[in-house]
Amino acid sequence: MPAKQTIFRLLLKDTDPSADEALALAIPGADITTMRAIMETLLLRKTPQGLFSTVAHFHLLDEPCKQLVLEQIDILYSALRQAMGTNDEQARINTLEIIHRGHAYRAAYLFDQALHDRSARVRQVATEAIYGMVDELYKAGELIATRNLEPNPDPETLCSRMQELADLAEDRLQVVSALQSGLACFNMHLQPRIVEASMWFIDAIGPRFWAMLTVPGSRAGHAAITIFNGLKSPRLVPFAMGGLKHNEFRASIVKALTHCVEPEFWSEWLRQGWRIAQPKTSRSMAAIKELHAMSKGGDLFFQLPAVQQPMLASWLKAVGMPETTKLGALRELQRRGTPTARRAAVWALVRMQEPMANTLLHSIAHDEDPELARMARLELARRNPSAFPLADVTTPTTGSWTPHESAWDAGLDSMTFEEYWSLFDMLKPEQRIRQGTRLLSDRTAIRTVLNRRLIESDTVSQIRALRIIVLLHLAGEFPEHLYRLSQNAHAEVRAAAVTALGGVVTETSRHLLRTAMHDEDQRVQANAVEALAEVGAENVIEELKPKLHSPDNRVRINAVRALLKLGVREAAETLLGMLEEDNRAQRISALWLIEQMGLSSVANRIMKMVEADQDEEVSRRADRLLHKLSEQIPTRPAVRATLKEVPT
Repeated sequence: MPAKQTIFRLLLKDTDPSADEALALAIPGADITTMRAIMETLLLRKTPQGLFSTVAHFHLLDEPCKQLVLEQIDILYSALRQAMGTNDEQARINTLEIIHRGHAYRAAYLFDQALHDRSARVRQVATEAIYGMVDELYKAGELIATRNLEPNPDPETLCSRMQELADLAEDRLQVVSALQSGLACFNMHLQPRIVEASMWFIDAIGPRFWAMLTVPGSRAGHAAITIFNGLKSPRLVPFAMGGLKHNEFRASIVKALTHCVEPEFWSEWLRQGWRIAQPKTSRSMAAIKELHAMSKGGDLFFQLPAVQQPMLASWLKAVGMPETTKLGALRELQRRGTPTARRAAVWALVRMQEPMANTLLHSIAHDEDPELARMARLELARRNPSAFPLADVTTPTTGSWTPHESAWDAGLDSMTFEEYWSLFDMLKPEQRIRQGTRLLSDRTAIRTVLNRRLIESDTVSQIRALRIIVLLHLAGEFPEHLYRLSQNAHAEVRAAAVTALGGVVTETSRHLLRTAMHDEDQRVQANAVEALAEVGAENVIEELKPKLHSPDNRVRINAVRALLKLGVREAAETLLGMLEEDNRAQRISALWLIEQMGLSSVANRIMKMVEADQDEEVSRRADRLLHKLSEQIPTRPAVRATLKEVPT
């Protein structure tokens, strides 16, 4: 080995071009140690022929030697250009690998030549290299953006970040130029990944992107639609928003958005919501008529980061979904969102002039948040000063608003049952009862709407219809629907239907309720217990007693409530036992029932829980309940007698 080292030291000083040729010829048969020495010598000599040989033989090197070459990428640019022009296919492939792995963005212009290459293998490698480099740039941008969110950076750190952004912008410019060339010659290479990578950077490519994809019969445009339909990647959000403005893409994008339920995609969609400020983009959102992501009260959107929720309000205002759907979503946002999101929802309603928006503002005028209530009342006073005096808005109040309260509620009294249906989930419980009772005068309209909703396949509509039936005591008018829905495939629907069956006193309903008490879903069982007690049966007590031992707190507490009303001693024993259960859910359920039934005779037990319960939440609930019991009407005599029979 010392002799070999001496030879390499001599070759390092030798200026004869034949030395480079000799070193290159030695590469294929060299062992690992010798190969590394050859690479070091060629890189130190820096001759055009030697650097070209380094690129041409790159595929023969082991990984440490490849890393050695990649570390010297700055001296290889001329050799890369030379290798890309050679007839040797492997040398051209090596060039592309070195550009990719060495992050040689300045050499990205060579991809244009590679995508025009006569070799399909070279075109494929070029595609993978471009795709990989664009992916790296995208991730680098995300990382820098995340770091820039850190508060109050010092001047040195700020300058460093600015330099990072400048370098990133320069590298992106080089790669974007290669993407533009790749799109222009798509019909030659037909590599969909070039289109996909371009879809990530449509802002950087600019109008040329859409010009190339919207050409009649464009294969690249067809590839873009196929990619978007299959991936739903958050990186494609800018493409989706931009594509809605073009006739060639609008229908396909709307269809894909309708069925998209990926939280990551919608999270990025709301993060990019600033684009809606552009008038053309805002108008294009009207093409969105339906979203599966909005089902179940828009639960998907409330699982997203809190910082993105406020953008939901302005976007909902722009989409073309039915006004009832938009208003329902805004109401959910106002009820369940973050404080900032709730405020944004009210502002969105203020900017909507539809009659149903007025109705919703009436409801918010009674909100527990005084600021939101004041906003709603101020807007209502602006729209109709004669009906809603401005004094009601400016007068300081505590708790509920008292002045001219009937005037604020008057707007709800003109709603139809269709509007009542649409706003049902938004109304407060007392408003639901009052307005529903008022609308009972037109039972024909009610039956028409509810019959239609009960036969729909949408579970949300079915459950809402069932809740209205229970609230307005209409179960006797829809027995066949209730029988059918009590055996629905969805547990939520079965649970709601079983509750409604409590108002249908027939043998069929009793049979279905007995079956439901053994349903696989605990919610269905719990509701069936309560409904069977309401319907009544010859052996109802014996049928309900086994549920006193159910492991599920909801099933158990419903059985306790039903049997307490019937004066069953075992129910009282079970209730008192639940107050001492190790399971906190059992103790909380027991406290809930005591509050619901006003069982003041167990106040001593509650006082002990306040002092002794180790769970802070349970102790707080017990304390609140103790204060409520002192203000409530005493326990009914029959229930009080049953409780007294149980030793304390």
